[in-house]
Amino acid sequence: MKRTEIFNNFQCPFINGIFLHNGEIFVLDYRNKNNATVDIVRKLNFFDDEVKKADLIDFDYMGQISYADYQIRYGEGSFGGDGVVGLFLKNELVWFLFLENSNPFCKAIIKDHIVFVQSTNGVIFSIPIDNPQLLQVVKNPDFL
Repeated sequence: MKRTEIFNNFQCPFINGIFLHNGEIFVLDYRNKNNATVDIVRKLNFFDDEVKKADLIDFDYMGQISYADYQIRYGEGSFGGDGVVGLFLKNELVWFLFLENSNPFCKAIIKDHIVFVQSTNGVIFSIPIDNPQLLQVVKNPDFL
C-alpha cells in the first residue's frame, strides 16, 4: 500500500515520529515524566524494512483549523493515549505527527508560521510548519 493511501485510510505506522511527504521519518522519543522533552533519536525512510514491518494504528481527527492554504488536523490514535497532528496544504498531506504517549490532541493554533497543539493532559508542543523536526515541548503536562 502506498504512503498516501495509508494516511488517507486514517492509519499510520506504529512509530513515534514525524512523517514527511517525501518519505522521511524522524523517529521521536517523547518523555513526559518530570520535565517533558521530545528528541529525534534516528531517521528512517517510509520504505525501510522497519517501517514496512511496523503495525498500523488507526486514528481519527477530532478537529481542524485553517491558516492561509494550510489545514491543521488533530486528534487521537485508536489506543486512547495517542495523539496525531497532520499538516495539509490544499488538502495534500505535508507532514504527520504520531505520538503514542502524548494523549489525544484537542486544540491547535497557528502563530508566526508555528503550529501549537495541546493534548488532553495539557502538554503543548510547538511545531514549525516548514521544519516540523524542530518540534519542542513548550508546556509540561498538567499531570505526570
